[in-house]
Amino acid sequence: MTSSKTVRCVTAAVAASSLWMAVGCTSIPESTKPEAISSYAPTPDVENVPVPVDDRPSDLLLRDFMSASAHPTGHHKAARAFLTPSAADAWRDAIPIMILERTDITSVGASDGGSITYRVRGNMVGQLGVNGAFRPELSDFEAEYRMTKVDGQWRISDLPDVVVMERSDFVTHYTQRKLYFMEQAGNALVSDPRWVYNGVASVPNTLMFLLTLGPSTELSRGVRSLIPSGVTARVTEEEHRGYSVDLLGMSDLNAESWEMLAAQVVWTLASSDLRGPYKILVEGTNPVSQREDGWQVQHVSQFDPNIEVAEPLRMVAHGAVYRQENGASTAEGGWLSDHWVDSLAVSGQRSMFAAVTGEGDAQRSLMLGEANGVPQTLLKADSITRPSWTPLTGDLYAVSDGDTIHHFTQDSASGAMQHHKIDASSLEDLHMEDPKISVFRVSRSGARALMVINGRVFVSVLETGDSNRNTVLGKPLEIGYQLGDTAVSADWRADGSIIVGTRANDAPLWQLSVDGSEYVQLPSRNLNAPVVAVAAEGNTLYATDSRALMQYNSVYEDQRFWREVPSVQGLRSVPVLPY
Repeated sequence: MTSSKTVRCVTAAVAASSLWMAVGCTSIPESTKPEAISSYAPTPDVENVPVPVDDRPSDLLLRDFMSASAHPTGHHKAARAFLTPSAADAWRDAIPIMILERTDITSVGASDGGSITYRVRGNMVGQLGVNGAFRPELSDFEAEYRMTKVDGQWRISDLPDVVVMERSDFVTHYTQRKLYFMEQAGNALVSDPRWVYNGVASVPNTLMFLLTLGPSTELSRGVRSLIPSGVTARVTEEEHRGYSVDLLGMSDLNAESWEMLAAQVVWTLASSDLRGPYKILVEGTNPVSQREDGWQVQHVSQFDPNIEVAEPLRMVAHGAVYRQENGASTAEGGWLSDHWVDSLAVSGQRSMFAAVTGEGDAQRSLMLGEANGVPQTLLKADSITRPSWTPLTGDLYAVSDGDTIHHFTQDSASGAMQHHKIDASSLEDLHMEDPKISVFRVSRSGARALMVINGRVFVSVLETGDSNRNTVLGKPLEIGYQLGDTAVSADWRADGSIIVGTRANDAPLWQLSVDGSEYVQLPSRNLNAPVVAVAAEGNTLYATDSRALMQYNSVYEDQRFWREVPSVQGLRSVPVLPY
């Protein structure tokens, strides 16, 4: 194979990323027994797998080879058909797949009639590990491929030991699916997206195999799995409907733990449209007598990862807080009306308000209280980000002066709010000059933090213990490289995706996946940057642009334009939804 000198990824992170993939990914074995989770066999759609075409020009055959690389079956058997016999035997593909936004192919010198060398360049947007975990990374890819004629047909005779595919092939032949693990306190499920090849013989077997392997590397210190290491699973489809999941090597659990384990299994399968009931067995025996007929999603509905809290839309405008009801806006009374409110968070769990108060150059205060109660001041600083609640535990987060992350928890005995500072030393790994956090939003599961730092978008895992104390900010993962440093606002959607408002006139609004694998510019034809606030409730998006608070409903196909929120027309305001 070609020496490593022929492959250049122009970024300091590539070597570290390759090492991460090498130690963080587990190969999924293949076998002729697809019913066994630990040995499922991928089966490609043969109609869509590229094959060498006779008399194909060399550069087009090279592109066909890269398209064939999107099919991993048999250690990329389809791609090896484009290689000479010796190259096919020697090519090592057991490393992360490099995903390129586009590829440019140019010859290196002229062809001598029997051989030619091409230089392939492209913009790498991420790497895919063999456990299906995507890791975003922006760098320049460059490698050389030598082609030789064999029996009059072009074949690749020398190539680097990497698997490369264009993003268009990646999203065509792989589907993002979600595994679910339990957050540390056992209150909520946390999604762990994985990209699964569409040609696998059994999607439920694949998902359960990945679930038994445990969470991805970055997420592992922020969640736990009720399926112990070493357990294997066997999934069979029931004759009439539903699935049977037999856990092999599983130890006994108490009733509460079985319910959490069932939540992991049920929501992992249900999120991929694999409908129940789901019989969860241990060595062929049902461990929970109340579930002889299997588990349904309603049995674990308290862990529904997509649930939304029904709260009216609130708006902050010119220091006042308004509540929208029946198409009209009403000013909130109580202590909120006694202060200039700079930003606000509403806890759907306890109907509590957390407000940052203060105007102009005055010092800001983080205040907390019920609407008609007496507030308490938790924090004072020169600047404080909009506060963020966790839905189930009622924890509160905020960042002061751009660099100190505060975590407030309620003492179960006294009810008093206790103050903790999060260890944010991981921000030093960004090697940014004077990093400042302008947005800090905690996911609905409480396991991740979304941040805007110097205009760039990052996601970190909140690494916590069972007591939810001594929280550590995990290594920040930059997503949305395509946005550059234009991000102004960001928030979570119920499904775990992220909406981002920017200061870019040509692309003011984006939606990103939590792993950075998907980035879509949202409809914004009549939005005017900067988009200083965003929020989402079901299919309705809210955005505060340079003029007003606007709304857009993605269900209505005939709605091509954003419309001003009627209840606050003429009043530029910021949307506030629970958390």
